[in-house]
Amino acid sequence: MKIHPWVFWLATWVAVSHIYFPDKAIAVEITYGKSVPTFLLNGKSWVWQVKSFEGKKTLEVRTAGDLESSNENGKTRSLLVADISSCYFCSGDEDNCRADGIHIFQISRYPDPVIRVVCHVGAHSQKLMIFDPRKDKHQPVFQRTGAYWLTVSHNADSLDVDYDKSGFAAHCQDGRESAEGFCDIHERWP
Repeated sequence: MKIHPWVFWLATWVAVSHIYFPDKAIAVEITYGKSVPTFLLNGKSWVWQVKSFEGKKTLEVRTAGDLESSNENGKTRSLLVADISSCYFCSGDEDNCRADGIHIFQISRYPDPVIRVVCHVGAHSQKLMIFDPRKDKHQPVFQRTGAYWLTVSHNADSLDVDYDKSGFAAHCQDGRESAEGFCDIHERWP
């Protein structure tokens, strides 16, 4: 049995990444058309890829074994295919760019991993999308947009989401607004 060199590289990368990144939520720079292995579950490596074609950006998630296998029509099986055209990803210290990225992770309430996408939309806003391929293979099951910032903290059984929202567009739940007219909102998912 011949083993492809990329299989060895993939297995090594996944093993080492889980030693140095134990929370299994690893962000890497977005490179269009490049598959990125990020999560190992039951011997399968979950891989994501962002494809860009004629202005449309698509996030595709598969398991590594599905990269070379195909169904009866000759097409590979995808766990998730989602349109993320509204997103752009930045890097660096400014505009909370360090939060941008695609993460495949697991929380204790779910048997399978979920996908977290944080990106910029519009001039300054930051958007969070959570995808659960078991529930919907194309649309996020949860999404929030911060007017200027958004942070996500990964816990064992949930995500804590903090973001700002214009107090003029949606009054703060506790009636508290900052001097600039923005509310700070905290939510937990799920």
